[in-house]
Amino acid sequence: GNSGGPLVNALGEVIGMNTFIFTGSPYEQGWAGIGFAIPVNRIKEIVKEIRTHGSINRDYWLGIVRVQDLNAQIVRALGLPVESGVIITQIERGSPAYRAGLREGDLIVALNDQPVKNVDQFVDLLTNMDLRVGDVLKFTIYRENRKSEIQVKLEPLRR
Repeated sequence: GNSGGPLVNALGEVIGMNTFIFTGSPYEQGWAGIGFAIPVNRIKEIVKEIRTHGSINRDYWLGIVRVQDLNAQIVRALGLPVESGVIITQIERGSPAYRAGLREGDLIVALNDQPVKNVDQFVDLLTNMDLRVGDVLKFTIYRENRKSEIQVKLEPLRR
């Protein structure tokens, strides 16, 4: 297999590391399918962080516990100027998100300038950002029909 092997361009330069192949069927195996790789610049960042800190700390604390999809009834009831997003329905008091100014009832419409249309997309964005302790997230929200941006710095997860 090629998992873990270098991905090279036509000039023989390493441009990434192969990770896995998706064949599209549990009954097919082999090399045919879509290959996935980690870009070389991301690998360089990870290696540098491991050399500097000995590990990568992805156990971050945000503090947003629960969000809910926006729907037509909520849009009408609140007279919102948007038709998609997620509403914060539970947030931990004292959490990084709370201290930054996010509140229950805030409508999140973007995260780091990426549109948020529903809960699934919000979770996907958070999952795929490769977030670490110390990273800053920019939330674009509506509160009382006013659009604003709130930055939240991720902190170590409290256990």
